[in-house]
Formats: sequence, structure tokens, C-alpha cells
Amino acid sequence: MRQGARWGAVLVAIGLLMGPLPSVRAADDPEDEEIEDGEETEAPVVRGAADVKIEVKLESGRVVKPESAVHVDYGVQTGVELQADGSKHQFQLTIMPKGDGKKEVAITVGYDRDGEPIVAPYTFDAKVKKREVLRIEGGMALAFTITPKKVDGEQAPAPDEEQPTEPVEKPKPKDKIEVCEEDDPLCGIK
Repeated sequence: MRQGARWGAVLVAIGLLMGPLPSVRAADDPEDEEIEDGEETEAPVVRGAADVKIEVKLESGRVVKPESAVHVDYGVQTGVELQADGSKHQFQLTIMPKGDGKKEVAITVGYDRDGEPIVAPYTFDAKVKKREVLRIEGGMALAFTITPKKVDGEQAPAPDEEQPTEPVEKPKPKDKIEVCEEDDPLCGIK
């Protein structure tokens, strides 16, 4: 009886020395991804982008909007700031396509005015190329029109951003060679 207790204590000590065991999964479970210990999985890459037109209806009934649409890459949180009526309107937008992304998207919107949160991040489905209105207490409303855009390459640059271009050098006109006097030490220097 005493020897069994000793072996039990030895097995417990060995188990403690080994440390935690990795999680166990069924080998034939197709839903599980094979993850080695210490490796992190990356979020799925969503390609695509959209132009978003934003309109804000204030309590006074006045509607303010940016001069142009805002370019938003799918799956990327984009901040937009608008100055109107003496207030600073800040939006946080994230757009994810639903299905093929040609007819419907999920949009997450956060809205602050002068640093005061008005709308906590809120997600809703929106049809593309249709004006979707989000009504807020107090007579305010936010309207969004989403137009999907095709993306070539890894990441599409925003249309607002100017792409750096290499300066184009104009050929220099050829000058005549000046003949200098023999005792001029700065001969040829302009």
C-alpha cells in the first residue's frame, strides 16, 4: 500500500515538472486549423475598398458633409474628421463585404462631436450604392452612401493621397566653353 502511494507521488511530481500540455484536438476535425505551439494565426486578409459619402444632419436641421467621398479599405478602421458649424465631427469607419461585397456590406460607425461620443461603435448592414440613414436621438442623423471600388495590387492608395513622383530633370543647355586668362585661378568656375 505504501509503495503505491509513493509511485503516485512520483507520477504527480513528473507531471508537474513537464508543465502544461498543449490543447488536444481531434485529428479529423476539418474546422480546426493546425496551429503549432508558439505560432500566431493572422486574421484573414480582405481585399477591396469603397468610397463613402457621409452626411450629418444636425439638431438645427442643417446638413453638413465633406467636399468629397472618403476612401476606405475593407477591414481597415479609417478615421475621418470634418469641421462644420464651429464643431469638429470625427468618424471611425470600418467596412467589411458581405458575400461577394457587390450588393451588401457591414459598416461599423463611431461618431464623436467636439470630443464627446455621440455614437459608440455600431455595426449595421448597408446596401451598396444606396443611401443608408442612421437616426440619432435629438433629431440628428448620419447618412452613408457606399460605392465599392476595384483594388489592383496589394493595397489601393487613397485617391486623396498624392503619390510621390520622381522629379523630372530638364536637360541643361550646352554652354560655350569660355577661354580664361592664364593667371586667373577661378577660371571656369561659375
